[in-house]
Amino acid sequence: MLSFKKSRLAGNNLIKSLVLVTLLFAFGCNDLPPTEPSGASQKFGNPVTKEILDICCPVNDPIMGACQVNGEVTYVHEIVENQSYLNGLSLIRVQIDMDSELCDMYGMVHLEWQIIGNSEDLIYVSEDGIYLLQKAYPICNRNECVLVVQYLVTTEGIGIPNMWVELIDDARE
Repeated sequence: MLSFKKSRLAGNNLIKSLVLVTLLFAFGCNDLPPTEPSGASQKFGNPVTKEILDICCPVNDPIMGACQVNGEVTYVHEIVENQSYLNGLSLIRVQIDMDSELCDMYGMVHLEWQIIGNSEDLIYVSEDGIYLLQKAYPICNRNECVLVVQYLVTTEGIGIPNMWVELIDDARE
């Protein structure tokens, strides 16, 4: 008789546990209201992002051959005005600071090839879109060429898909 009461108690606890788990599962899977700001409320707060992109990228130098760009790009990305409720565009302020060096892969002795530059741009980007921003940076001790960097600008931030060394038109003549 004692074992019958224990099994009956265990059955009741099992049923209560199943009901509790079912209720928790049912309420836990309901869609909750979004906690991210909507487009209208982003208009009043300007989201600012400051990031550092490390650069270690092989490039082909038209004069020296194989080279590598080492350094970093620091950028500030700010959504100045979000007009997504009107025309789907966001005005973005992008401040870019380049601090890197061009290194030849053959170990030749030469003066340092520093690449330093900064810029600030205002760009319109759609919410799902990408803006391709291209910048040319002078290379210290290299008057015949520049480093060209392509930046992908979105409403979320900046990336670098491509860079190369390009001859300046005066150097070709």
